[in-house]
Amino acid sequence: MQAEVKEHSYQEQDVQDLISLTKQTVKELKKMAEAEAVNVVAVAKSDAERIISEAKREGERLLSDVEIRLARTRQAEVELRERVRLTMETIWNLLTEGGQILSEETKPYHKIAASLETMEESDELTSE
Repeated sequence: MQAEVKEHSYQEQDVQDLISLTKQTVKELKKMAEAEAVNVVAVAKSDAERIISEAKREGERLLSDVEIRLARTRQAEVELRERVRLTMETIWNLLTEGGQILSEETKPYHKIAASLETMEESDELTSE
């Protein structure tokens, strides 16, 4: 009987040692998991910062490209308006200074010039 009690005592001690060892293993695994989690979060933050930085640079590049294209378009518009104005002035001067070039392209301008002359004459007669 004493041998059985001694045997149970050894078994109980083995169980206690096993529980203690299990608790220690769980603590170590928990520390390792926490360290791994911290590492994963750090890597994720680093990746996120890199992605955000790249996206920001790409956005700035695209914005710069658009601003350059807009400036070029505005300059082209100014140049085109000036060319059209000069062309219209040239045509107008040809029509009003007696250079009567009558073609299909200039007929609308002749009509405008004639109607303006009529209006000017009408205004002169009413003002006298």
